[in-house]
This record gives sequence, structure tokens and C-alpha cells, in this order.
Amino acid sequence: MDEKKESCQRCGAKITPKTKRAKFCSDKCRVYWNRENPKVSLKNFNKGNKDIKPITDPKPKKDYDINTMPDPKKDRIAYMKWIRENT
Repeated sequence: MDEKKESCQRCGAKITPKTKRAKFCSDKCRVYWNRENPKVSLKNFNKGNKDIKPITDPKPKKDYDINTMPDPKKDRIAYMKWIRENT
């Protein structure tokens, strides 16, 4: 058996990888490394890309009259449409 010793990409501990792609000694090291080295820079994320819009606050709720609400027992589809439009 040819066991190849490598070191963890984050902490440098010696590891025996179970797969060819293994880079970390534990899930904890993998998570911390990914937090420290994000793939996308959030600072320049939307620069030059017009298709991506920033997340905005949800649309404000409408003032609605509860008396206009359809009866959910009689017409469930109308009731669901009313809920979707008024919340």
C-alpha cells in the first residue's frame, strides 16, 4: 500500500488523504479555510454586471379589507390568489 502523506491546507497538520482531492484534516479546517478565502469578492460582486440586482427590502404589505377575503372552504383557489395579492 502506497500511503501518501500530505499537509492540511489550513493548519498544516500531516494527513493521510482518503481520496485524491482531500486537502484538509477535518471539516472544521475546511469550513474555516473557505470563510477566510471566499471565491467571490463581495466588495466588487456587482461591478460591471447589470443582470445581477442587489437584494432589496421586501415590498411593503398592502392595506387590505378582511371583509373582501373569499371563503377558503368554498373557493380555495380564489382564497390563495387573494392571499398572494394581499400579503
